[in-house]
Amino acid sequence: MIYEFEKQERKDKEKKRRQVFGYKDGSNKGRYTYKRKGILTPLIIEKWGKSVIIINRKNERKATIVLNKNHIKHRKIRIKLE
Repeated sequence: MIYEFEKQERKDKEKKRRQVFGYKDGSNKGRYTYKRKGILTPLIIEKWGKSVIIINRKNERKATIVLNKNHIKHRKIRIKLE
């Protein structure tokens, strides 16, 4: 899936991105890092760049629902790995 955020303020985009895709959180001046999970984190197999995620075909519908609910534009491209 390729996704794109609608035009809105940067803080709003970042809030949605963190909620949906998760993020790395640092504490104690970067000494410790934590991976915070997002809604789609369990479904994502691989992430290519900033706007492409690879998910299983069986989880496609769940991902679509989450992206639509959060007003994130997306399109699907089928990839066949051999």
